[in-house]
Amino acid sequence: MASRRLLSSLIRSVKSPSTLKTHVSSIPCGRFRPSPVGFLLNRVGTAGYATAAAVASASPQSSKMTGKITDEHSGKGAVGQVCQVIGAVVDVKFEDGLPPIMTALEVLDNPIRLVLEVAQHLGENTVRTIAMDGTEGLVRGQKVLNTGSPILVSFLCLTPHEFSL
Repeated sequence: MASRRLLSSLIRSVKSPSTLKTHVSSIPCGRFRPSPVGFLLNRVGTAGYATAAAVASASPQSSKMTGKITDEHSGKGAVGQVCQVIGAVVDVKFEDGLPPIMTALEVLDNPIRLVLEVAQHLGENTVRTIAMDGTEGLVRGQKVLNTGSPILVSFLCLTPHEFSL
């Protein structure tokens, strides 16, 4: 019962014109108070946490030639190493950056062509992938090539009964 009275008195006090007039009169010269969000953003800007500065400091590192030819967005051509193998799940670590999710990776120096699809970014330049074939014989430290594109399946592999609508 007391909570209903308190709630109704709060609603009446907000709706009453007398409180509205005092609130407007407390604002000097018709100017509005800045929002707290703007205040916090201004404080972040004065503290030296500028994103432009971080981008500017990162660009000289990317301009250095490392001898590896990679695409900036997809990381095509980057070579990583197998970190962990658990069944069909393979973790791969890259030094140059992470390939996007659903990108095809190909294991190098493997007796059979083994394609991995990136399923998750784990952090620390590591991705979790799903193997599209058996992982027997796959060991830690084995080289993995980022193809830079998703897994492609030939349209001609479909039989006529699979294609019927």
